[in-house]
Amino acid sequence: RWILIALMLFAIALVLGTRFSLFNLFESGGQNFHSIEMFRLTDNSGIFSSAISPDGRFVAFVEQKEGRGTLFVKQILTGVTITIVPPILMQFYQPTFTPDSEFIYYVGVTEEGVGTLYQVSVLGGESKKIVTDVDSNVTFSPDGKRLAFNRHNPNEGGDTIFIMNSDGTNLEPFLETKEAGFDNFGGMEWSPDGERLLVGGFKNVRETGQRSKLLTIELKDKKISEFAVEKNWHTLRMFKWLKNGTGILLIARATSSENSQIWYLDYPQGTVRQITSDTSNYGSLSISSDGGSIVATRVEIISSLWSLNPQSKVMKQLMSENNYLIGSNQMSQLPDGKIIFVKSSGKELDIFSIGESGGEEQQLTSKIGVNQNPAASPDGKYIVFSSNRTGTFALWRMNPDGGGATQLTNAENATDDQPQITPDGQTVIFARRTLSGGYSKLMKISIDGGEASVLLPENNTSEVYPRISPDGRRFGFLGYVYENQTANMNSTVKIIGFEGDKPDKSIKESHLNINGDFKWSPDSESLIYVKKSGIDNISSISINDGKETPLTDFNSGNITDFIWSTDGKTIIFIKAVYNNNLVLIKDKGKKIDSKIESLAE
Repeated sequence: RWILIALMLFAIALVLGTRFSLFNLFESGGQNFHSIEMFRLTDNSGIFSSAISPDGRFVAFVEQKEGRGTLFVKQILTGVTITIVPPILMQFYQPTFTPDSEFIYYVGVTEEGVGTLYQVSVLGGESKKIVTDVDSNVTFSPDGKRLAFNRHNPNEGGDTIFIMNSDGTNLEPFLETKEAGFDNFGGMEWSPDGERLLVGGFKNVRETGQRSKLLTIELKDKKISEFAVEKNWHTLRMFKWLKNGTGILLIARATSSENSQIWYLDYPQGTVRQITSDTSNYGSLSISSDGGSIVATRVEIISSLWSLNPQSKVMKQLMSENNYLIGSNQMSQLPDGKIIFVKSSGKELDIFSIGESGGEEQQLTSKIGVNQNPAASPDGKYIVFSSNRTGTFALWRMNPDGGGATQLTNAENATDDQPQITPDGQTVIFARRTLSGGYSKLMKISIDGGEASVLLPENNTSEVYPRISPDGRRFGFLGYVYENQTANMNSTVKIIGFEGDKPDKSIKESHLNINGDFKWSPDSESLIYVKKSGIDNISSISINDGKETPLTDFNSGNITDFIWSTDGKTIIFIKAVYNNNLVLIKDKGKKIDSKIESLAE
C-alpha cells in the first residue's frame, strides 16, 4: 500500500512538475509567435504607424498622404473608423495610448524638423499641446502618471532621455548618451513593473560602423545593463514589452540596406527569433493586451526612374517600377550621358549606371558595404562617393567603370558624405558630421586625396547640401541653426561667390527660403527643388529676385531624388509610391481575444 501511495505521489509530483515546466516555458515566451497568420487590415496604401489600445478596444493609425498627416481611430468591436486629428501639413510619429486607453499622445513634426507632443481623446476633439522639442514617440509608466521620450541636440550631437508627468509638468533630463557611452538612443519602452526603461543604444565604431545594443536602464540609480543577445543588429527600434514582462517585440535589421523585420526576444534570457521575413519593411508595431496579436504597419516603396523635358513636358520612363531603386542617396551623370544612381543589391547598397535613354545597366560597386552619394567629375574621369566599407562612412574615388577604388578621407570621429566636384575636376567639396549627429561642416579635399580642410570660416551654423553652380562662380548650401532655448530650427539656403575652391567675397551673399535639398539650373541663375506643399512637384526659384516657376504638375506620387542633366535639357528624377498598410499578425498557438480576431475577418 505504501509503495502504491509513494508511486501515486511521485506521479502527481511528475504531473505537477510538468505542468509548472510548461507554464514557465509559456510565461518565458518560449512558445510565443512560433507559428503566425497575417491579415491585411487596410487597403488605402497610406498607413505609416499604428497602435492598439491596452484594453483592446481601439486601433489608432496615422495616414500620410500628399504631405499631410491624419490620425484615425478604429473601434474594433464595431469596425467604425473616426477621424481624431484632421489632415494637417505635418508628419506624425507613432501614436501611443495612455494605459487607461482614454487618450492618445502623438508627435507632430513640422517641415523644420521640430516635434511637438500632443494629447487627444480617443473620441476626438481638440488636441492639447503637452511639450515641444520631442524626437521620438513616448512611453508611459504602468500607472500612466509619467512618460519618457528622447530629445536630440543638433548642435552638440547626442541624445537625452527626458521624464515628466503625463500632463507636461516636472520635465527633467534623465540620462544623456555620453553618460551611457553611446552616440544616440533609439526607441524606448517602460517595463511592466515600472522599474526600468528598455532603450536602444547606437554606437558608431570607426572600424565596424554603426551597431546597436539593447539596454535596460534602472530608474532608481541609472544602472545600465546590456542584453547578451547573440544577434548583431545595425538598427533597433519600436520595443514592445509583453504584459507579463517575459518577452519583447521589436523592429530591427542587421545592415543599413536590409529590410526592417519584426523580432521576438525572450526576457531575460536574451534568445531571439525572427517573426516576419519578407520583402517589405515594418514601420511600427503594437501588441494586444492578451499577448496573442501584433498590429503593425508594413511599408513597401515602389520607385521608378524618369526624365522630363520642362519645355515640351515630354516624360520618358528610364527604369520600370521596382523595390530596389533608392532615392535620397544622390544621383549624378557622366559627360557621356550615363546616369549614376544607387540601388539595393542583396544586403548592400551599391552604385549603378544606366544609359541616358534607359537600358545598358551596369553595377559599379559590389559586396563591399553601403555605397551612396555618387558625384561624377565634370571631365568624366572619376566618380566620388561615400562608403562604409572600412567602418564609418568616408569618401572614395573610382573610375567610371567601377575600377580603381581609392579612399580619399578617413576622419577620426565623423562621417563624410554629399560630395560635389568643382568644375575644374580638382577639388571635392563635402559635408562632415560628428558621429553623434552634431554640427555638420563643409570641407574640401583634393581629388587625389591628402589633408581635408574646412571650406568656410567657423561659425555656429550647421552646413549641408554643398552645391556648386555649373559656371563655378557661385556656391550654395543649406545652413541651419538650432536654438536650444526656444526649440526653433532656423534654416536657409545661402548662396555665396565662389572661385576655384574657395569663397569669393566680391560677390554678394544671398539667401533663399528652401528647406531641403536643391540643385542648380543649367544657366546658374536659379535653383530647383522639390516643393512639398501637399503633392511633390519640382520648382525653380531665381537667385536674383526669388521668383518661383513650377517645372512639373504631378497630381500624385513622391519625388525622392532629382538632377538636371549635364546637357541642360532634361530633369532626371526618381518617383516613388508608398504602399503602406496595416496588418494583423496572429499567434496561431494562442487563443486570442475575439474582438481582435474580428479584425482579421
